[in-house]
Amino acid sequence: MKVPAAFLPYLPLLHPASFLSIFIILILINPVQAVDYSGYTEYDGRQAYLTINFNGPAVTGTLRVDPVCDPGVHLTGVDIRLTGTATGPWENAATTINGAWNGGDTDPCDASTIIQNDPAFPTTGTFVVSMIRMDDGRDAVRLVRMPTGYGYIFGPRGSVFSPSEGEAGSAGESGAAADSGEADLKITEIVVPTGMRPGMTADIQAKFINQGSGSAGPFSLFGYAFAADDYQYSLQSEDVPISGLAAGETKTATLTMRIPADAPSGSWDVKVAVDNSNFSDGGAVVETDENNNERWKRDVLGPEEAAPASQGKADLQVTGVGDLPLEATAGAGSITFTMGLKNAGTASANGFYVSFYLSGDRDITIDDIYLGYGVVDLAAGESKSGPVPVQVPADVLPGMYFVGVIANPRGTVDEQDETNNAAASEEQVLILG
Repeated sequence: MKVPAAFLPYLPLLHPASFLSIFIILILINPVQAVDYSGYTEYDGRQAYLTINFNGPAVTGTLRVDPVCDPGVHLTGVDIRLTGTATGPWENAATTINGAWNGGDTDPCDASTIIQNDPAFPTTGTFVVSMIRMDDGRDAVRLVRMPTGYGYIFGPRGSVFSPSEGEAGSAGESGAAADSGEADLKITEIVVPTGMRPGMTADIQAKFINQGSGSAGPFSLFGYAFAADDYQYSLQSEDVPISGLAAGETKTATLTMRIPADAPSGSWDVKVAVDNSNFSDGGAVVETDENNNERWKRDVLGPEEAAPASQGKADLQVTGVGDLPLEATAGAGSITFTMGLKNAGTASANGFYVSFYLSGDRDITIDDIYLGYGVVDLAAGESKSGPVPVQVPADVLPGMYFVGVIANPRGTVDEQDETNNAAASEEQVLILG
């Protein structure tokens, strides 16, 4: 190494060990912690991948969702870069990561091409990452990107980041923020008694609660609908003003959605937000938790009825696994298959996990090769089916494999029958090395 002449007079004053110390100090300043998350999209349950890099409170990262290019099913992917700041220790319920993103949605059949010059697919925006509590009581990491309003859910990894002394937050904190006597609004149920179809006016009934310790109000409800087969087509209801809600009080309100006659046919995904929508603004009510203000209802088509009160149990069944591709490459390829689920019980099952596997036989267990998971809601007697895209892990050995599905693998839903939760495909897929 050539030493600049300006430093030569000082070299005799430095012992060789001093150079080592300086080098070590330099590489220890602001070490970067990279954390990888695997989860799913709230709007259609596809696998999502999030990487967050912490350098003190400064955050960079990426969010990726693979597109789908199958006959009759074209779905855009996501490829965005994140830059933001953490407000405290992570993962902590009182901490959020706020910032801006750039990149955008990718072409359904070319994951490397970002869709440009289309208002439906912005290439810049803002994001918020926060810890939330799922309906089944589990904690999760949630990323919301604006202006699309799309959300992404990931399983937590544990405490991975503590800011330096003097930064916001404390490494010893955990769980929910201390009660400050404020409100906490939450949507608990959505029912569409009229159904959703072109040329009609649909009624959306939303039940919501103030689970905080302080009163709330006034505020509004917001309703949205997305054509399940074409998420570029969306509708918004008229806002419904609510005069107020006392601590612990529950109310039900109806939003009206007018569906044009030329709207796409088929089922709809419905979202209702209370007070705000995906951090589009702070809302009218200051809450202890701003991350639980919305709820989705998937695949709405025909009229629905509110589920009657029942002491029964759910019975989750995998009704089909099929439509496998002929082959896929380990580490570089994906598999898209069709999955069918049914709740044959007398009680609803909300937010239960469904896991996907590769197996050398048709006896599917949690010890098989794990591919990922989704989260599903099923009312009593309800059935759902649709395509599921998954990545093939790089360490899978070449060979022929069945694809398997297990509903409720963690046993979080109390069921009438726990023996019918798994099923395998009839055909096999060839995994290439």
